[in-house]
Amino acid sequence: MNLAAALVAMPLSTFIAATAIGIIPATFAFSLAGAGLDSVIAAQAASFQACVAAGRTDCRIHFDPTQVLTPQLVAALVALGIVALVPVVVKRWRARRQA
Repeated sequence: MNLAAALVAMPLSTFIAATAIGIIPATFAFSLAGAGLDSVIAAQAASFQACVAAGRTDCRIHFDPTQVLTPQLVAALVALGIVALVPVVVKRWRARRQA
């Protein structure tokens, strides 16, 4: 996309504004998703460390898919869905304005 903007001689201010509008919301959503996954991994690591500290020999890191669906991660997925729907909403809004 950067090359396409350069080839059509898009003004720098337009390029910067479009990039900010397009990238910043998705960046926040991806950051929220990463933090949500980090909290799940941290909880598993803490559980493993507690098992090791207790002197048990059957300690394992057990990944349970149901533990991944934390409120933070669900919010991130919803945010990504909303960001993905923005172009569709804008296209329909423009079509209604022109009609």
